[in-house]
Amino acid sequence: MRLTHISRYEWMSWRVIAPVGFGHCGLIILGYHERFVAKEPIIQFKVFANRTTNIAYLTTALHGMVLWCLLYYQPLYFEAVRGFSPVISGVALFPATFTVAPMAIVSGIVISKFGRYRWAIWGGWALTTLGVGFLCAVDIDTQLVQIVLTDLATGMGLGS
Repeated sequence: MRLTHISRYEWMSWRVIAPVGFGHCGLIILGYHERFVAKEPIIQFKVFANRTTNIAYLTTALHGMVLWCLLYYQPLYFEAVRGFSPVISGVALFPATFTVAPMAIVSGIVISKFGRYRWAIWGGWALTTLGVGFLCAVDIDTQLVQIVLTDLATGMGLGS
């Protein structure tokens, strides 16, 4: 069975624009309320006063997005394109998932031993970018060993 039309509504349809617009308006109203009206705000805006902290928040958000996109879309690729069962799809994702925690542990030990952390941040992002960049070239003809090596790089980078 071939799907010719996946989405129900076009991106410029009011049924798409209205919820997105309401969501953005809601966030703006929440921000205004938290900043100027609330006596005890949930979000203390003084935490956003430091540039280094803001960059840390941004990179943490990007890290989460990359990790969860990887964990969401790769099983879809394995099941829909490769025809793997859900269990085998999960097994095929092991190189990406089982390298994150060990690399985080190794990075933490090395950071605590030497007192330097920038190498882990820059190296981790470089490795993640390399791995995710290679994932852009994955198609139906890509060898499984290439995907495994790409996932290893991505998982090690995300762990760092």
